Amino acid sequence: MQSKTKKFQILDYNLDATLSSGQSFQWQKIGKDWEGIIGQQWIRLSTDHRGIIAEAANPQHNWEWLKKYLQLDFVKFYTH
Repeated sequence: MQSKTKKFQILDYNLDATLSSGQSFQWQKIGKDWEGIIGQQWIRLSTDHRGIIAEAANPQHNWEWLKKYLQLDFVKFYTH
């Protein structure tokens, strides 16, 4: 199913540290959100106490590209 939004329920991920580091480019902090371009995709990222919320300009069938970019395979996900 395609969706413009996706929530990644993960533990202990510091989005601010990740996107403001010297390894990430072209991200802009707007309020509590981050906006940027990954490949051809505009994306807005925000966090809450249970993870990362992603919003894309266009509906996405597969969010693996974002998981890879944020290296979410190396963090712990909530199981419930």
